[in-house]
Amino acid sequence: MGHTKCMTSRTLTPASADRVLVIGAGAAGLAAAAELGRAGIAYDIVDGRKDIGGNFSDKGADSRPGSALLTSRDLSGFEDLFIPGIFDAHPRPSQVTQYLQAYAAHHGIANHFTGERQVRQAIPMGQGTWEVTFQGGEVRPYRAVIVATGRHGKPVLPEWATRSVIPADRVPSDLSGWADRDVLIVGGGNTAASLAVAAVAAGARVTLSWRRGYWVFPTTVMGISLDAFLRSAPKVPTSVNQWTLEKVLHRIVGTAQKPGFPEVTHRPLDAIPLISDSLVPLVSSGKIKIMPDVTSLDGDNVSFSHGVTRSFDVIVAATGSAADYSFIPADALGATTPGHPLDLYLHTLPRERNDLAFVGDIVSDGALFPLYGEQAKLAVAMLRAHYGNDSSEPNEAIAKRIDHMRKTNVAVDGGRDLLDTPRHRYFVDAKAFALAVTKAVHIALTGSNR
Repeated sequence: MGHTKCMTSRTLTPASADRVLVIGAGAAGLAAAAELGRAGIAYDIVDGRKDIGGNFSDKGADSRPGSALLTSRDLSGFEDLFIPGIFDAHPRPSQVTQYLQAYAAHHGIANHFTGERQVRQAIPMGQGTWEVTFQGGEVRPYRAVIVATGRHGKPVLPEWATRSVIPADRVPSDLSGWADRDVLIVGGGNTAASLAVAAVAAGARVTLSWRRGYWVFPTTVMGISLDAFLRSAPKVPTSVNQWTLEKVLHRIVGTAQKPGFPEVTHRPLDAIPLISDSLVPLVSSGKIKIMPDVTSLDGDNVSFSHGVTRSFDVIVAATGSAADYSFIPADALGATTPGHPLDLYLHTLPRERNDLAFVGDIVSDGALFPLYGEQAKLAVAMLRAHYGNDSSEPNEAIAKRIDHMRKTNVAVDGGRDLLDTPRHRYFVDAKAFALAVTKAVHIALTGSNR
C-alpha cells in the first residue's frame, strides 16, 4: 500500500489534526484512551463494532465455548478499577463488557468514541502527521496513531485447510448439530480444548489433533486461581520454579504421560498454559481422542503424520489468529518477518516512528488488562514527550531518553525456553513484562535507574 494512493472522492475533516487516534475500543484501546486522558492529550477512539468492549461485546459471546476469561476476576481488572466481586470467578464476556463499559464511563471515554467506524487506511505523511481514511471515504489528519486492535484480527489456517474447514471463530454457539457426528478439532491451545469439551457435551465423537504433547493446568491450584499461583512464584531461578510446578501438576493432574496423551517434551513454563479441568478426564476415559499433526486433507478424509487416514463430518481449525495491520503501509511498520511480531520496543514502540504505538499485541500467562495499562503508559509517555499536551510543550530530555531506550532489546520471557512457534513469539511473562515496562517509563520520566 503506497503513500501516493489517491481517493477519487473524499471528505477532509481537519479539526482532528492535533489529536491522537486510538484504533480499537476493546480493553487495549480503553487502556490507551484512559492514559491519554490522564495525560491531557486530545484523542478520538474508534471501532468497527457498534459498542465499546471489543470482541467481548459480540452478540452471543457468552454461549461460545471457552469464552470466559481464563484469568481470575480479582487479578484481571485494570489497576484503577476492580472487576466487581459479584461477577463470576472467571467472568463471562457479557460481564467483561459491562466492566469495560464501566471503565470507559469512569474515564469519560464514551465522549471520544465513535462506533461502526472502520479504518480503511492510515498513512504517515511525515513524523507527527497521519492521514486516516475511514470506511465511507472521510479522511482525517491526526497527530499520532495508537493501534489497539489486538491479536484476533484474522484466523491463521493450516496450509492444507480447504473451504470445508471451519475457523474456530466461526463455530456456532449452539453445537447441538454436532450430536452423533465425528468432529476433528485441530490445535493445541485453550480454544481447541474448550471446543473439544463442549463438543463432547453436545454428543459429538471428538478427536483433537496436536502437533506435540502439552502440560494441562487446572483452573485452581491448592485452592487459589492458577494465575494467582503463578504470580506468587518466589524469586528463584526459573529452573527451580519449573521443577516445583512439575511436581505440583503431577500431584494434582497426574503424570503428563497419562494414557491417551502424547509425550510432553518441554517444561511446564515453556509454553502458553493450556488450562482445563475437564480435558484430562475426558481424554483418559476415551471420550476425546488425540491424534498427531494433520498432513493433508482430501474431501473429508484426513491424513495424520503417523500414517493413519480417517474421515470426519466436521473439521475445525483452532490454530490461532494474527493481528491485521494491513491498513498501515508496510514501510511504516518497519522490518517484518512472516510469523514474527513487529520489531517493537517492549512490544509497544516502533524503533523509529515517534507518532505510532501498539497496545495489546501480546499473549501472556497472566491477566492481560493490567499489562495493556502498562503498555499505554509507555506509549503515552513517548507521545507526550515528543508532542506535548494541551497545557505543556514537548520535553526534549524525556524524548531523547525514550528514543535511546527503544533502540535496545529487553528480555521479557521470564527466563523460559519457549517453544518456537508463532504464538509463543508474542508471549511475555506477566511479571517480567510489567516490571520491564514500569522501569522503562520510570527511567524515561526521571532519568534515574533506581
